[in-house]
Amino acid sequence: MKNGLFGGYISPYVAGEMIHAIIYSEEIRQDKKPGYLFDILETIVSSNAEWFIPQNNDFCLFSRLREVDNRVEDGDILHATCAKILNIPLVTIDGRLLKSRGLINQGIEILHPTQVINK
Repeated sequence: MKNGLFGGYISPYVAGEMIHAIIYSEEIRQDKKPGYLFDILETIVSSNAEWFIPQNNDFCLFSRLREVDNRVEDGDILHATCAKILNIPLVTIDGRLLKSRGLINQGIEILHPTQVINK
């Protein structure tokens, strides 16, 4: 995804979590929720989203990253693999992924959505 605010990899799960967090948050006033949802959806829809399909040799990296941190789930390792191959940040709300020193030491930039906004 690339727009004026951010250029990087955002998994569909994270986009769904952002929307879910707004809809069900008790801290956000009801009259503010539609505006926040519109902003998020507009950012996703107006971005230069591109499909990325890893090639066969790319999965060697998946195996290497899998060995680095066994606490992180396979789906998140796949997202980290894509981010590494594309040389772009990985945006996630997953606490284990954000704290994975092993993946960070492998050169993967792992950011929380709030870090993207504040960047």
